[in-house]
Amino acid sequence: MTVEEALATGGLGGAVAETVVTEQPVPMALLGFSGFCSTGSSEYLIDKAGMTPRRIAAAARGVIARKA
Repeated sequence: MTVEEALATGGLGGAVAETVVTEQPVPMALLGFSGFCSTGSSEYLIDKAGMTPRRIAAAARGVIARKA
């Protein structure tokens, strides 16, 4: 699972996914912005993108559940 304050695709998440799929395919989640971002505070934008600690933990639990 990757979390980044940038676009979810094409950045760190994309690089990790490319490596993982060729080495050891496993369930993944890429958290980040999905496209154009509106203007606002860091807290607002992070919440809007689902990158709060609670939502990151929920996404991680979802990835783990898919693995089981």
